[in-house]
Amino acid sequence: MKKALLIWILPLAFFSCMNDEVGGVRIKENSAQELLCVADNAGVVSFYASGKWTASVSAPWLSVDPQQGHGGESLQAITVKTTEMNRTGEKRIAALTISSEGKSEVLEVIQRGEYAIFEVHEVVMSALGGPVNVNYETNVEKGKLKLYCTSGMKSWIEAENPTEANTLNFVKLHPNLSTSQRDGYLYLMIETEGDHPQRLELDALHVIQRGIGHD
Repeated sequence: MKKALLIWILPLAFFSCMNDEVGGVRIKENSAQELLCVADNAGVVSFYASGKWTASVSAPWLSVDPQQGHGGESLQAITVKTTEMNRTGEKRIAALTISSEGKSEVLEVIQRGEYAIFEVHEVVMSALGGPVNVNYETNVEKGKLKLYCTSGMKSWIEAENPTEANTLNFVKLHPNLSTSQRDGYLYLMIETEGDHPQRLELDALHVIQRGIGHD
């Protein structure tokens, strides 16, 4: 699944400044990242360290790799990744600590609380078409969860009014009159608020429709 990146990593405090004293860590400007609440979403933090450095996280739902290295003049980079989905319904916070030569930089990591996930991530449909009977689970408020499809599907997909149940049976495929199969993706998405709203992908479903004679 193509996952968009969605964790907020915000500086809490600067314990040292490499320009003023020997030793320490300096986070690169504009290195903030965002990750969604789903598992395996990752963001990269880049920084400078004056010598040997270590990195650690304070929560089991978060990992960091690599956990150590040797700094100097070259820019260093670590990957911060969620290890599990956040099903609490609320954002949760962990600390990322990067230390070098006795001094540390601490960053706040926020994992968002909205989630929506399909029960499966691939469905194979008959050439005859019909409803896509795939369930999904979500804690997103009704009306804010949106369904999008890849542009190539628009000519052979039809969406009726959603049902109350968390199922895609309101989405129907037109018959495939070709002998070749066709495929595309359906996406569960939300839009962020603010001056610059963005569409955020929460999960994706790969839809395959067989061709005539291949059912």
